Amino acid sequence: MLSFYKLFQKVLIVLSIVSVLVLGYVFYSLVVASNELKASGDMQLLSYKLADELRQSSDDLTRLVRTYAVTGDKSYKDQYFAVLDIRNGKKPRPQDYHRAYWDFVAGGNSKPRADSDLTISLNDLMKQNGFTPQEFEKLKQSNAKSDSLVVLETKAMNAAEGLFEDSSGKFTIKGEPDYKLASNLVNSKDYHNFKAEIMKPLDDFFVLMENRTKDEVSKANSTLKMLQAIFVIVLVITVICIGLLVFVGSKITYGILGGKPSDLEKAVSELANGNLAQEVKTKNPNSAMGLLKTANENLRKLIDDAKHLSSENSSISEELSSTSLQAGKRIEDSASFVSQTTQKVDNIHKTVTAGMQDARGGKEDLTKANEYINETSSSIVALTEKIQQSANTETELAQRMDQLCKDAEQVKIILTTINEIADQTNLLALNAAIEAARAGEHGRGFAVVADEVRKLAEKTQSSLIEINATINTIVQSITDSSEKMNDNAKSMDNLTNIANQAREQMVSMSEVMQKAIKVSEKTVASYISNGENIEDITKSIDNINEISNKNARSIEEIASACEHLNKMTETLNNKLYEFRT
Repeated sequence: MLSFYKLFQKVLIVLSIVSVLVLGYVFYSLVVASNELKASGDMQLLSYKLADELRQSSDDLTRLVRTYAVTGDKSYKDQYFAVLDIRNGKKPRPQDYHRAYWDFVAGGNSKPRADSDLTISLNDLMKQNGFTPQEFEKLKQSNAKSDSLVVLETKAMNAAEGLFEDSSGKFTIKGEPDYKLASNLVNSKDYHNFKAEIMKPLDDFFVLMENRTKDEVSKANSTLKMLQAIFVIVLVITVICIGLLVFVGSKITYGILGGKPSDLEKAVSELANGNLAQEVKTKNPNSAMGLLKTANENLRKLIDDAKHLSSENSSISEELSSTSLQAGKRIEDSASFVSQTTQKVDNIHKTVTAGMQDARGGKEDLTKANEYINETSSSIVALTEKIQQSANTETELAQRMDQLCKDAEQVKIILTTINEIADQTNLLALNAAIEAARAGEHGRGFAVVADEVRKLAEKTQSSLIEINATINTIVQSITDSSEKMNDNAKSMDNLTNIANQAREQMVSMSEVMQKAIKVSEKTVASYISNGENIEDITKSIDNINEISNKNARSIEEIASACEHLNKMTETLNNKLYEFRT
């Protein structure tokens, strides 16, 4: 029976989940249908506003043309054509155009409300908002019948302006404005007949529009009501499933417990009070009551066995107490021997530790000395590089000095050439002076020039002598400096060779120190190994000593535990006999 209820519970759970999911879907559909109903209502209202705008604009046109025919006031004519332009999408639509507008304009308020950003014909607005082809056909019929009315209105407005029709149908005949004729034209029986013919398909258009929007609203409303009914049905099914699920759950709980919860509570209470002699009644051995019955029987058997074992424990604890006292005496003797051995090993360990520290100190000194040698070697290498750089620089400067000497020699050659030119110039000046003297009065001016040229040549020769002397001095200085630099370069090379020899000696010393360090490391490692072995021996002896002490304490604890076990056994016996078996 319990398996049937469990299977039925699973079915109910599945049905409940499905019904909740369906309920959620129906609720979502309700929201969608509600939105569609609202949209249909909004569309119905908007369609009515657009249709009413068409009718209202027709009435406004009639009123404005009649007023213009009576008064001849041009503003009414402008309003007439403005109504047509807005309806045909040639001018922006005013805001909230479905409200009263042209009545305010006719009353003197030229702009009752601001224009909107929308410039669109009334026909296009109707197309955008779902007007049907049948409805547009009625509008087309109405527009086709409006031609006769337009002819009368055109004649009336031209008559109010003093323009009359000629034989060809054009308004070319001018005269005085005839307001009476204009008024008669727009208030005549023909005018009313034409307007009635126009309004008949327009009225049919209203009927089609109203029927269409009513059908849309009715369909949306029907869908909403249907979904509401489905929602209620699914909700009732969900509630029924949940109710059945609760009922089946209670049946399953009764089957799992194996009885009423009060019976289970009573049995557990008796067990808690130590009454193992109670009889637990149940039909299902796998239920909680059945398991409690089995536990009660097992516990009753366990208590009986425990009582028997407790009696045996009492005698065993007395024997164990006697044995532990004898073992304690033997452990005390072994502990004394281990303590003496530990002291001897400690002395050996101290000696080895001192030797190991000395070996480590020697190794550290050798390591530091090796580091100093390496640092000195590095410094010598750096010094050698700097000396070599200086030698290279000195050699390069000496080469540049040699080049300067060569350049100075070239300058001396050029100066010699200039000196020769000055000598020739001087000779030419003398020859010119002689020729000028021969020429007499006519060569006097030329003589002056020749004299100036001679003086210039003499000054040039004098300057060249001084320059030549200076250059000789410079060349001599450069030569001396170059020789000194070459000597310095050679000295630098010698220093480099000496530094390289010193570096090689340092490297040899470093290798010797490395060998000494390795020997020292082996010595230290040997000491460390011996020390570790001695430490291991010491630790082993300490462990033996500690184990002996622990054994001694354990023996004492065992003796104490035996005594405590005796007392606990008595207490346990007293507690066990509190259970009624």
